[in-house]
Amino acid sequence: MLLASAPVAFDDSFSVSQDGTLNVPAAGILANDTDRDGDALSATLVAGPSHGSLTLNDDGSFAYVPDDRYLGSDSFSYKANDGVLKSAAATVAITVTNAPAIRTGVVSGVSNQNWTKVSLDHGYESMVVVLTPSYSAGSTPLIGRVRNAVGNNFEIRVDRADGSTAPITGVDVYYIAVEEGVYTVAKHGVKMEAVRVVSSSTDSRGVWIGQQRSYLNSYTSPVVVGQVLTANDGDASVFWARGASSSDPPSSSQLYVGKHVGEHRDTTRADEVLGYIVIESGTGEIGDVGYIANVGAETVVGPQNGAPVTYPPSGLASISTAVVSVAGMNGLDGGWPVLAGSDAVTPRGLRLFFEEDLWQDQERVHTAEQVAYLVFGERSEPHLQTGTVDNVNTTTWTTVTLDHTYNSMVVVASASYAAGDPPLATRVRNAQGNTFQIQVQHAGGSSVPVSGVTVHYTVVEEGVYTEAQHGVNMEAVRFTSTVTDSSKSWVGQRRDYSNTYVRPVVVGQVMSANDADVSIFWARGASAADPPSASQLFVGKHVGEDTPSKRDHEVIGYLVIESGSGSVGNMGYVAKVGVESVVGPDNGAPVTYLLSGLDSTLAAVVSPAGMNGLDGGWPVLAGTKPVTTGGLQLFFEEDQWSDTERGHVAEQAAYVVFGELSEPPMPNIRTGSVENVNNTSWKTVTLDHTYNSMVVVASANYSPGDPPLVTRVRNATGNKFDIRVQRVDGSAAPISGVTVYYTVVEEGVYNQAQHGIKMEAAKFTSTVTDSAGAWIGQQASYHNSYTSPVVVGQVLTSNDTSFSTFWARGASRADAPSSSHLYVGKHVGEDSNTTRAPEVIGYVVVESGSGTVGDIDFVAGVGARSVVGPDDGSPVTYAIGGPDGASLAVVSAAGANGLDGGWAVLGGSDAVSSNSLRLFIEEDTLRDSERSHTTERVAYLVFAANNGPTITSTPVTSATEDSAYSYDVNATDPNVGDTLTYSLVVAPTGMTINATTGLIAWKPTNAQVGANAVQVRVRDVAGAAAMQSFSITVANTNDPPTITSTPVTSATEDSAYRYDVNATDPDVGDTLTYSLTTAPSGMTINASTGLISWTPTNAHVGANAVTVRVRDAAGAAENQTFSITVANTNDPPTITSTPVTSATADAAYSYDVNASDPDVGDTLTYALTAAPNGMTIDATTGVINWTPTNAQVGANSVTIRVRDVALA
Repeated sequence: MLLASAPVAFDDSFSVSQDGTLNVPAAGILANDTDRDGDALSATLVAGPSHGSLTLNDDGSFAYVPDDRYLGSDSFSYKANDGVLKSAAATVAITVTNAPAIRTGVVSGVSNQNWTKVSLDHGYESMVVVLTPSYSAGSTPLIGRVRNAVGNNFEIRVDRADGSTAPITGVDVYYIAVEEGVYTVAKHGVKMEAVRVVSSSTDSRGVWIGQQRSYLNSYTSPVVVGQVLTANDGDASVFWARGASSSDPPSSSQLYVGKHVGEHRDTTRADEVLGYIVIESGTGEIGDVGYIANVGAETVVGPQNGAPVTYPPSGLASISTAVVSVAGMNGLDGGWPVLAGSDAVTPRGLRLFFEEDLWQDQERVHTAEQVAYLVFGERSEPHLQTGTVDNVNTTTWTTVTLDHTYNSMVVVASASYAAGDPPLATRVRNAQGNTFQIQVQHAGGSSVPVSGVTVHYTVVEEGVYTEAQHGVNMEAVRFTSTVTDSSKSWVGQRRDYSNTYVRPVVVGQVMSANDADVSIFWARGASAADPPSASQLFVGKHVGEDTPSKRDHEVIGYLVIESGSGSVGNMGYVAKVGVESVVGPDNGAPVTYLLSGLDSTLAAVVSPAGMNGLDGGWPVLAGTKPVTTGGLQLFFEEDQWSDTERGHVAEQAAYVVFGELSEPPMPNIRTGSVENVNNTSWKTVTLDHTYNSMVVVASANYSPGDPPLVTRVRNATGNKFDIRVQRVDGSAAPISGVTVYYTVVEEGVYNQAQHGIKMEAAKFTSTVTDSAGAWIGQQASYHNSYTSPVVVGQVLTSNDTSFSTFWARGASRADAPSSSHLYVGKHVGEDSNTTRAPEVIGYVVVESGSGTVGDIDFVAGVGARSVVGPDDGSPVTYAIGGPDGASLAVVSAAGANGLDGGWAVLGGSDAVSSNSLRLFIEEDTLRDSERSHTTERVAYLVFAANNGPTITSTPVTSATEDSAYSYDVNATDPNVGDTLTYSLVVAPTGMTINATTGLIAWKPTNAQVGANAVQVRVRDVAGAAAMQSFSITVANTNDPPTITSTPVTSATEDSAYRYDVNATDPDVGDTLTYSLTTAPSGMTINASTGLISWTPTNAHVGANAVTVRVRDAAGAAENQTFSITVANTNDPPTITSTPVTSATADAAYSYDVNASDPDVGDTLTYALTAAPNGMTIDATTGVINWTPTNAQVGANSVTIRVRDVALA
């Protein structure tokens, strides 16, 4: 009789998105379970799940819905039942994710003879599969087909598109599977949708329509890949997608998808299910899998056009799969993109060609098409490294070894040498793995060796990097340059950005040395003279004035990064395109680009940003120390191939400087008013914040009938500045009682995300003075990007006793600063003395609008061109619409419409309110007495009053030594929603305060027994503060003593041993008593001094345990336990036997000498030193034998000696 066997159940695993439902069809969890008897199995729930609801059916199918907002692991257990016996419990693990369940892979060995089943580790409710075959351009045209895409399986094969049925085997097919649905960045980390739709129409040669579809998300640059998901028709059809026209790729507003049969004569097909994926162009991660999605350039051609073409996906360190689809259809015959051969998918790029069928003809020529691609793999990291190489020369290549191995490195290098040195170009070659080689080369035909050149470099992994995923908006690109620009011919090669940039900074390098003659990287924007812009990028190599101008093809690497400061990994950087001021060595170079934002600098790389000079050139770091935290020194180099001059028109240079990023400053805005300011003495304004580098803007408030005044500032440093007004009418008569409003900001660049305001505060030394009829200013660059900038400023020093006042303009004298043009400076109006000493100018730029900085509400704007002079019926009113409680403002002229010059003044009483500003444009009366002025625009920055916090809690003023003390400081602020920060101004050692909650924590020590002073400060964001001072009395708690001495752990037998035990007690004056709780015999300790005395004996040889205890008067004690190792001292043996003293002649005499030795194990040797004749002794046993003769009758003297090994 055979016994029935129990079934065996195996564990399973599934995943489901956070807001999805996991539906697993039969046989579900039973699919991999077995029963030796072949019995039908059913599933029985044992336990679980814990974080969702489950419906488990007998046939193994189940539905699982995770709990709301749950993410993580869940599970349930079940048993397989054959109707009689049950299996042991098996576990079904379910991972709840907030990302789509995407599965990717490649299937090898696919053929056209049978279907290959692909099983996934995830069960789909409604699966969308996209696949792409990979084969060489010389192979037969193939179409990838899919069917039975359900649950966790689908089937694939390839169909020939040439009318033949001959077998094709060994084809690799890449695939992507995803759950049909709509995915958002907020919920799933990716903007994407996966859709299934029935296609009832078929497109073909010359007829390209598709079926119009609507997006379920909103996309800026959609990437669409798709697949025919069924095989209802025996003949294949191919997915395609388009935009507004058949040749356009899908756009943000237009999407058509469909199936087509190319040139097939039979254009009728059965209805098929199409599946397609739409994803926003760019890079990212879905779950833990990186991806890059894009629509490539219109370059992919047919197998007979010289294909394949390479698309550089750039952004993945390794690639697991890629799928591609046509993005529009340029060619009337139709076709589809194919991955080209065995190395079609690598981190360096996708190798593609555009396939055509051979149903009607044998040609496979195809016009250039755009291809949409979706690539998955391990996301690339920038792995930025930077540094300098010393002693580079013109005769040998220097190898630079890096601490990271790159898949595809991009190197940018800039030489540093003096303007008087020969012109040199930096060359790079063999940039791969973890090394590259570098050399400098003469750019003038000289062969005289040059050495000792320092070259700055930066290395980045080729790829596309985003602020969200990598902390920086950047891309590093390599491509082969086939065009060479030269003197008077500046074109470059058009390139597309993979990211979106507002103000791109582009630096680059020729990275190969295929041609022995040098060529140099350059980049431009819309025209040769323009820097790269947000929409226009051309890059290339040039040879300046060299003839011939032809060069071999070279690899160019370039880096694009958003202008500003930040960090890449742990490396800080500042990137910018400087002003058009860098000139040639013959023009008085070098020029300094001011730099801020780095505490230290490591290296810098620079490149041309446009090319003003027709002869060409390149920026060079000037001298031995061209890069400091304060600036870059540069000149614009020219070659000497056709002449020896090195003069060059002013150029812009793009630069990226690397180093330790400064802590991002906070604006720390302080606003206020100073009353009773006069023109005879300086008033010192003391602030509650100490600044590293303050920018002060001040505006006087007086009536149009008063004499003309300018506000002057000096000594703006730390937490103070001095202020006064100065008459500008030639009179020295006293003026008093003037109110001056001020705003103080820490110099720096601020953004909405970090600081709550888009703003920058800058300082520079003005060496140019404008005056009536001569309005130029000094060009400045914004560090932020502004739509409507508001610029207010101030002359911050008083180096010249004669007045000057701040002004700012845009593209022309009369224009206000704009998003693209900013000039700032100082002017002296109609003063006939137009010479002034250099002065420091400070200015603040803020985006027009309203907001809150710190907790101060503000409104910033540039008013209409309506403000006139005191003689013109001023003041004029600007309606400003806030802020509530407006109490002060600072104002500056925005442009100089009037040729005589002027400045904005707040006009008398009620000049600042929540609804309006009253203003006039002041003029000096140094040349004439009139103060009439044409209409001007005024920039204004208006602030509401800030009310400080109040501490409402009562301090805890007592504490106990060694016990936890706490005091929760509570404060309120009348400004609703104000953020308060707590700090300790005065505090005992060890006391801390939580800056956010105000909780003080402390554990006082014995040293803090008694009174301890404390001062707490609470400050709001605008700097208003409240203080609370109190004293905490700490009560003493007895503390045990501590033994501080190190024991003496060795001694010698029979020698005196000493150890002076030392101990301290935190309680001053405590009496200590010493004792031995464990000790060898004979050891003593002085109870008062702790001195241990002892003379060890032979019995103590070896280890001896000792424990010393020291106790204070209150009984608190500490023990010290140690062991003393006693070294042996040799001891002599002792004869313990009594001699036999009588004998008889001729009779045997015997005496057994016995001896002992204190040293255990010592070997004894016996000897006779005096003995009668014939007497012997056994040296080992000590036995004496003797037979005395008649001659020896009488007394016989005997001396015995026993000796140990040490001869004692």
